Amino acid sequence: YYKWYDGKDDDSSDFKIEGGKSTFATLTTLRGVDKDHPIVDFAAQVDSMSGRKGSALAPSVFGVENGAVIGAFVYDDPHVVEVANPTFEMLVASQAEKKDGMAAAVASTDATGYVGTIRADGKKEDGAGDDIAFSISFQSEGGVDDETTEPTSAPSEAASLLGDTDIV
Repeated sequence: YYKWYDGKDDDSSDFKIEGGKSTFATLTTLRGVDKDHPIVDFAAQVDSMSGRKGSALAPSVFGVENGAVIGAFVYDDPHVVEVANPTFEMLVASQAEKKDGMAAAVASTDATGYVGTIRADGKKEDGAGDDIAFSISFQSEGGVDDETTEPTSAPSEAASLLGDTDIV
């Protein structure tokens, strides 16, 4: 989901997040994102690697020059995780000892094309270690339009993970 924040003190700065036992939310501010077509591509994957060792792999997505990509990871057991790709900067990582874990990182996209998978590694605590890993790419203001972007042609598991929820 995304929501535009206009900088005024009104309802645009309010977020209500509800869910079950394991609900994660990362609020991230991205400046300079194209307001007409902010999201270029997204993909998600369940149990991408052996979570028992704290690793997960977010799928490759299509990115555009001067854009950005975010890789995010949620685990059903405690994890202390860091994204291993050298061009990524960590946004947030849980330091959970007894609860579920999460991490998110961001990198700029310097060229148009698929960005490659995003790997997270870390220390896993006791438990099964299942993960959901996803990637989402954005274009900058004045970036390429929808006709020149080439979103992932293969269906991702994002739709099944999100059910009938609208992404945008």
